Amino acid sequence: MSRPVRSKAFDDYCRTMMCPRGHRRSITFIEGSGAEITDLSVRDRALLENPTARFAGQPVPGFLRRLRRLGDDVLGGVTVTRFRSDSVIACGPCGEEWPVFVPALGGAVQVRRERAVRIETTPLGEEVSTIDHSAVPVDSTVSVQISCGWTKSIEIEWGRTTTRTGTVRVGASHGALSLSLQRQVQESLNERHKISTQQAQTYATSVEVRVPAHAVAEVVTRWKQRWRVIEYDLWVPEGEEVTVVCRLADGPSYDSALRFR
Repeated sequence: MSRPVRSKAFDDYCRTMMCPRGHRRSITFIEGSGAEITDLSVRDRALLENPTARFAGQPVPGFLRRLRRLGDDVLGGVTVTRFRSDSVIACGPCGEEWPVFVPALGGAVQVRRERAVRIETTPLGEEVSTIDHSAVPVDSTVSVQISCGWTKSIEIEWGRTTTRTGTVRVGASHGALSLSLQRQVQESLNERHKISTQQAQTYATSVEVRVPAHAVAEVVTRWKQRWRVIEYDLWVPEGEEVTVVCRLADGPSYDSALRFR
């Protein structure tokens, strides 16, 4: 089994003692509850509060540990007792967490965080239902059936994709995902929302209207597709953190109005 690989956020912290957004002396280490990682590289083992008791066959001098602890206190270093598979570093001012090691994804895409952004709508068309009460001598309430076809799908706005490298978020024009990686992201989000293909569906309901005696009325229904705009923070197999923006088709909405001929 290969040794765990540092995430870019953690590696950057080890070099600069700052979080990916540039905050110093604000990082905390959260050990987690996953499996303990013992097959560490020398540089990661050296970060432990109590590293291997012997160095080059000799006991580790106590003053070296005390010196390192003093340096951590001055520079804002964290105390690490042990590393686990789900250990993270967290920044208070940012309110964000970053994995210490690249997750063992097995070639898959992993969703780290989901954020609802807003609701958008697009036109789906207009439906007109005619009610002929020209021979009806009294006012009456009528129930009218209306329906609309829509497609369950998720659309990823690849032009708004960003990747995080060190402390910089790079726009897609400089760091676009490969086509194969785009397919993996699309498949992962399709699976998350249980979308096997673009699924055509029909939404049906009824509206009640009051029609006067001897009137010919039309129920005009304007349909709209409702979209949930969502941001996803993802880990991709290359160990990079990627943010994608997508629109999830969330069913139709409608407005109905009554007009008379």
